[in-house]
Order: sequence, then structure tokens, then C-alpha cells
Amino acid sequence: TGCGQGSTGPGLVAAVKQACIGKTMETEFDYATDAEASHTIPMQAGHIRKGSYIMVRARPCRVLSVDTKAPGKHGHAKCHFVGQDLFTSNKMELIVPAGHNTPVPVVKKTDMLFMWCSKDGYISCMDHVTCKTRSDLKMPLDVELSSRIQRLSAEHGDEREVSIIVLAACGEEAVIDVKMGAPHVA
Repeated sequence: TGCGQGSTGPGLVAAVKQACIGKTMETEFDYATDAEASHTIPMQAGHIRKGSYIMVRARPCRVLSVDTKAPGKHGHAKCHFVGQDLFTSNKMELIVPAGHNTPVPVVKKTDMLFMWCSKDGYISCMDHVTCKTRSDLKMPLDVELSSRIQRLSAEHGDEREVSIIVLAACGEEAVIDVKMGAPHVA
């Protein structure tokens, strides 16, 4: 049989094997992930306490209250969680058997140097650790926090650092607080 007619006989397999002997197969994989590739980790519901974090309806939440019910005639003890969404402040509830795993978000707080705010509401800031700048954070929707950031920057920006606290979870980020930093060194 000729080429293109589906010749896959034992002669062809032997020829391919012979051609591959002594050669190493090098494959490069370019993974665009970091150490925090997963946004959640599993945790037993009975170990989650007030003030920690939990996923409720696919949203990262801070646990406001936990109520554990004793096991009934149908088995497991139940945990009743009331949580507040980290980014929208909506309250949500979740009931999970105490012995079952439930997803907990990986939450990271970063301290960043506030540089300025653009007219379209985006903040320019610099990470204190890596010294990388970014301009993709929106000014907080909380009017009080936004005005505090602008007031501190206007009043003390020339003499002291103004730092913002950025909360990141599940691929979302938000400015959650502002604080005065160290004085500028001349």
C-alpha cells in the first residue's frame, strides 16, 4: 500500500520505534499559574469559626456567626453559617453537615503605597515588597473610605506615606482600608 492509504502495518510501527531509539523527547510546558492556583481549600465544616472565611454560593464570605446543631435521628450534626460577602457586603447563609468538607477561600491582604487616583476612579499604587506599580484598582464604592483616602493623601501625602490595604480572594480585589505610613526620608 502507498502513502495516504492508511498503511499502519507492523513495518511502519517498527520504523517509528527505530527512529525514536536514542532520542529524548523534550516537551516544554508553559504554565501561567502561581503558587495560589486554587482559589479555595477544603476544610471540615465543624472546624470553621466566627471571623474566619467560607464560600457561600460561590462567593467568599467572612463568617459572622456559627450555630452547631446536635446530631438528629437522620445522622450528622449540622453547622449553620451566616456570612458576609467580602466584596459586596451581602449577608448569606449556609447549612453544612459538621463532618463534611466545605470550600474556604484563600484570602490575601496586601499593604500598598497609594500614589494617586485618576479622574476615572482608578488608583495608582505600589507594592511595598515587590516595588511593582499598578493602576487597575478601582476606588472603593464606600464613600467614607474613598473620602478618607483622598483626604489623607491631600493632607499628608507630601510628608508621610499613605498606604492602602488591598484584599484579594477568588480572583477579585478591593481596597478595604487606608492608613498613614512612615514619614518621607529626605
